Amino acid sequence: MVLRFFLLLGLVLLGGTGWFIVVQQPPTVQATPQMAEVTRLREEGVIPKGNMVANPELEHDVFETPAEDEEYLEEAMAEMGSMPGMDMSTDGSGMNMASDQGSGMNMASDQGEMEDEEAEAAMAQKMAGFLISDDGEYDREITLSMSEWTFSDLTVDVKEGERVKFTVRNDGNVLHEFMFMTMAQMQAINYRAKRADWNLLEHEALFEKALMLPDDEITFVAQVAKSGSWMFMRMVPYHMQMGMMGQVATPGAAMKM
Repeated sequence: MVLRFFLLLGLVLLGGTGWFIVVQQPPTVQATPQMAEVTRLREEGVIPKGNMVANPELEHDVFETPAEDEEYLEEAMAEMGSMPGMDMSTDGSGMNMASDQGSGMNMASDQGEMEDEEAEAAMAQKMAGFLISDDGEYDREITLSMSEWTFSDLTVDVKEGERVKFTVRNDGNVLHEFMFMTMAQMQAINYRAKRADWNLLEHEALFEKALMLPDDEITFVAQVAKSGSWMFMRMVPYHMQMGMMGQVATPGAAMKM
């Protein structure tokens, strides 16, 4: 009787093991989609063709800039200001405001009818010495390709006074973003890596393209108005740490990353 019981138990266990091995499907694992799948979704209209346009109200008005940013920015400015050759007397953006005000330039007339945010972005670029426009004359071209999880070039050497046409392409299989920040802006938000919601909070950037689907491409012209270094990255947790962060720098101004 006991032998029969153990024989039946063994058959049940053997049958159950066989069912899990042969019949049961493995759990579904989310994987990076292949480009063919992205192309199919574009053709079916699920993914829009061409560059997506971000809603500025959702992108910039829902999440507020944390109050801590200003504190950390001041600390970053003080730290960078102690470095040889760095003049960080500032209006809070990381650049020398006094020289800009003393130039006699009327920024209001220069901006014309631009929206307040666009005017502020233009002012920030001017103070950072990194002026970005949609088009215009340029001295040379640089192409940056994004993929999982890096850029084709992590260090871009530029010269003070030159104008560079950038072409930024998403050659990966997932949604990416692209932005430029000053080194002080970048250091000021490092503390957010310790917060679970840090990627959902507003941030200050010199230039940002928030939504770039696979195959999307953007072009712009950057004028290097003064010596310095500027970070470019994808502002998503751990993606920068995995390699999606680089810098544009003039000779002798590159920072250790």
